[in-house]
Amino acid sequence: MSETLEEVVSFAYWFDLPSRGATPITFGLGLILAIVTGAIATIYLRRRALFPGQRVIIRAIVTYCPWLIGLGATGVILIALRAVESPILTARSLLAVDLIAFALLAGRAAWYRRTLFPLEQAAFEREDSRARGRPRRGRSKR
Repeated sequence: MSETLEEVVSFAYWFDLPSRGATPITFGLGLILAIVTGAIATIYLRRRALFPGQRVIIRAIVTYCPWLIGLGATGVILIALRAVESPILTARSLLAVDLIAFALLAGRAAWYRRTLFPLEQAAFEREDSRARGRPRRGRSKR
């Protein structure tokens, strides 16, 4: 990288338009972000086939995947605008905020999977086993 520490720390570095086109690091980041976003979209669209009968997992996918897809697609668009040297939406700060939000949301989803998911899964299984032992209400067969 040709940027010095003083340039990176300065306010103008993050909020001014880029003086040159996208770097190979930017293209690599865009490629990684596009691949991850595509994988998340595939999981979201095929959630019932990938996780049959797993209602808790499907509910978590429905909760987190649309947000991750939106943030990932926004990041890819911002990188594409930066690559074509568009005069709008190319400030580094926008991409930094998008990547930070993506990382925080992915961390939140991982935290949910590690801490809350086992509790919700156990509660669901308890409720399901109680429901199986209970007779159904409704019309009686005559």
